[in-house]
Amino acid sequence: MVSSAVHHVTGVHSQIHRVRVHGAGCFRLFYKKTEQAYRHTAVSFSVGSDLLRDLLGPYEVKGENVAKKDDAYVTTTTDNEGPQDLLDVLSEIEQFSVAEKMGSPIPDEALTTKHLLSFFWIGFMRFVKTVLVTAVTSLFFCWANNGLISVFGSYHLSVFDRVFIVVFTLAMPISNSFFVSRILWKLYIGSVTQKAIFYLCSGIFAGTVFSALAIIILSHSLYYQYLTPEAFAEIMPGLPQILNSGWNRFHWMTELFKQVIPGGYVAAFLSFAAVLIIGISIVVGKVKTKRINRYREIWQ
Repeated sequence: MVSSAVHHVTGVHSQIHRVRVHGAGCFRLFYKKTEQAYRHTAVSFSVGSDLLRDLLGPYEVKGENVAKKDDAYVTTTTDNEGPQDLLDVLSEIEQFSVAEKMGSPIPDEALTTKHLLSFFWIGFMRFVKTVLVTAVTSLFFCWANNGLISVFGSYHLSVFDRVFIVVFTLAMPISNSFFVSRILWKLYIGSVTQKAIFYLCSGIFAGTVFSALAIIILSHSLYYQYLTPEAFAEIMPGLPQILNSGWNRFHWMTELFKQVIPGGYVAAFLSFAAVLIIGISIVVGKVKTKRINRYREIWQ
């Protein structure tokens, strides 16, 4: 009886072993067939995708343009709104610069006319606002520098007070120019990047010149028509009582008005200095690009 039980257990173990071997073989076969099917599907999808791209050329997928040139695909966003501010414009220019530095061919059509004009307009409006703010701070600079208004409660300016009003006046134009320059002088300036930078800087230059000249003309017009002592004396009786009380206040206000024209010139000077800083950064970027290209020619 014992030997028959042992024989029975041995038979059960051999059957279990055969089931395990057969199951493992089936699993390996299933895995191999699945892997082959996946590879065939991936290859078919890749071939079909390349065939469609070759047949259709540029096409739009989820807000992107895909263009093929010299066996390279370049994608550019086609958002109907386009770049919204200066940071968006600079980010796109950085992307073009990196692609050109890595040797990726970018077709000229990657930058549409609408895209380029948005670069121009954003640069224009950003620096028009900069010049307007600079005009106000320059006016305060002239008043404080001539002792017409107090700085920290004192009409006699200390060294700290003078440094403060200078920094206060320079803050807007210089910070904007350094913000743009810090990015432009680091860039590799290829053909497409150069085109984008040209439109952006054209807008910056046009906005600066337009608003600076407008401020100079407006300051002269306002002063000689309404703010000279003679003209102000004629309109002073019609002013509120707080502005129409005594010779001392009349003299103080006319002295304030005399700084309108110098303030306009200070604003124009600072604005043109900011544009000059941006121009220098572009020159530095081009010199760096030429150096990189020269090294590439040597090593090739």
